[in-house]
Amino acid sequence: MFKRIPARASTLCPRRFRVSRTTDNLEEIKSRLGKLNQQLVDLQNSVQSVDAKISGTTPAPATGTATPTASSRPTGSASSSGSSAAPPGAPSADTLYSNGLRDVTSGKYDLARSEFQDYLKYYAETDLASNAQFYLGEIAYSQKNLELAVAEYEKVLNNYPKSFKLAPARLKKGMALIDLGQKTGGVRELREVVKRYPGTEEDRRARAKLKELGVPITATR
Repeated sequence: MFKRIPARASTLCPRRFRVSRTTDNLEEIKSRLGKLNQQLVDLQNSVQSVDAKISGTTPAPATGTATPTASSRPTGSASSSGSSAAPPGAPSADTLYSNGLRDVTSGKYDLARSEFQDYLKYYAETDLASNAQFYLGEIAYSQKNLELAVAEYEKVLNNYPKSFKLAPARLKKGMALIDLGQKTGGVRELREVVKRYPGTEEDRRARAKLKELGVPITATR
């Protein structure tokens, strides 16, 4: 008769991390491309410097899009961010970040927290630093440490003004505030999500939560 179609196997990763991890993989690729481009420009500058010494002229520095974007870098200088050089034998930035993602998606939150904290300690000036900071908020939220979650999400909003994680950080900050019983503050954050990020998944989720709470999408005068 009819052939039975087997049900699709469910994924092992918690749903709340799937979309974020896909986005992070794309951002990591962009970051690596930026680094390769920077290396190319550095090589061009070196070649020009050698040529200048031979010809006796002053080289003009090579230009291009090699400098990594400020999309996820913290505001302020490296010294103000509290970062320090990685000690000899410390895991690379790629290793720490990849291990952190792996452990957070498999529910090993304490281990993932340590890895993301180390990432921020040693590699705070990299393009994925804001992602690491966001995941510290996600870990705290998952462990029901809501006050810490709010603080971690707030760091994303304050320290990484052009991060890809601004919308989810503001959304989750609002959710955490509501869970803490701070409805007014939570609603304000959700309305900001709707205002700042229309048409996004975060916008949809913020609207749904506001509707669930029985409050209007925009503040009434």
